[in-house]
Formats: sequence, structure tokens, C-alpha cells
Amino acid sequence: MTTKAPNVPRTTAKPQDTQRNDVREALLSAAMKLAAQNRDLSFSLRQLAEAADTSTMSIYTQFGNREGLNRALSARAFGLFADELKRATADIDRKDVVPLLQRMAQAYRKFAQDHPSGFDLLFGDINSFDTVPPLSNQYEGLPSPSENGYVVYGLYYSAFETGVAQGVFRNDAPVRLVMDSFWAQLHGLVALERLGYVRSPDEAEDRFAYGIEAILRGLK
Repeated sequence: MTTKAPNVPRTTAKPQDTQRNDVREALLSAAMKLAAQNRDLSFSLRQLAEAADTSTMSIYTQFGNREGLNRALSARAFGLFADELKRATADIDRKDVVPLLQRMAQAYRKFAQDHPSGFDLLFGDINSFDTVPPLSNQYEGLPSPSENGYVVYGLYYSAFETGVAQGVFRNDAPVRLVMDSFWAQLHGLVALERLGYVRSPDEAEDRFAYGIEAILRGLK
């Protein structure tokens, strides 16, 4: 009498593309953490490989070189920011520019709160814009390593372009300057809050809401 071998579940190996994506995600996540810890991008590729439990060769395979890694990090951060903007403005009419920009301002603040290392990588003291080529047309000079960057700046630019065309905002300066004025003051509000210049969460909410309203009123 023969005895059948017990049925042993077969383990299916991950497709090669999935394995590569897993390694890439591990490296980007580890790099974001190291950037946050060090407050800059000076960590070595060996440190990154150890943090991601892989080899330095994997870094070159995934990103080509250090510059490619920095671009990928910026692209990741822009992607997180773009997702936040899309969520915040999903139910807003694009032609209703004042409430639209209020939501976009809130998304900027929430991105800083929820993804501090990503925020600092793009807009803070650990950014690496020297590795990013300039854009063209109305975005010339703005840093953007990926389509996500175009999404972010495109959403802001389009809102101000519409607002100027509607007469909601002043038309005595190029749209780019109007947008930059808003961004500079928005960033100041967020930066001061992150530095702790608030007495309470309620004060932070009130100051931010009033500040954004005042900024938009001043651009009319």
C-alpha cells in the first residue's frame, strides 16, 4: 500500500518587477527617514543600504546614482503633496477660487504636519533643488523632478490664473508673482507654527484661518 505525500502549499515567488518595486520602496522609505534624522541628504549610500537591508548595488540598479536617488526622493515628496491637494479640493469648483485656495492652503499645512520630512525635502532645510532641472513656460525656474511637481504647481497656478481673469485678484502683476506672494506668506504661517510660535492648537487654527483670509484679501 502506498502512502500519498501530504499536500504542501506551494510558495509562489514574487514576480521580478514586484521584487524591484519592493526594494525601491524600502530604499525610498529608508532615505526619507535618514534625511529626517540627519536634517540633510548627507547620509552615505552604505548607510542607506544598511537601513533598507539591501546592498549598495541595489541603489545603483534602482536610481543610477546619487543624483537619481535625490530626484526620486523629491518625486516621492511631490507625490504625497499632490495627493493631499487632490483630496482637499476634490469637491470644490475650480472657478470658485477663494474657497479653492483656502483648501489648498490647508492642504499645504496638513502636508507639513503629516509628512514633515517630505515637506522639508521640498520646502525646508533639507531640500535638494540643485539636482532638479528648471521647468519651462510659466513654471520656469520652479523645481520639479516629476509629473507630480507639475500637478502641484499647476493646481496653484491655474487657481491664480483663473482668479486674475475673473477679477478676483489684482492684474497689475504677472500671475506668477501673485502666486509667489501667496505662497511666501502661506509658507511663513506654516513655518512659524512648526517652530512652536503658538500658545495652543486653537490659537494655531485661528491664526492660520485669519492669516489665509488676510493674504487673499490683500491680493484683491
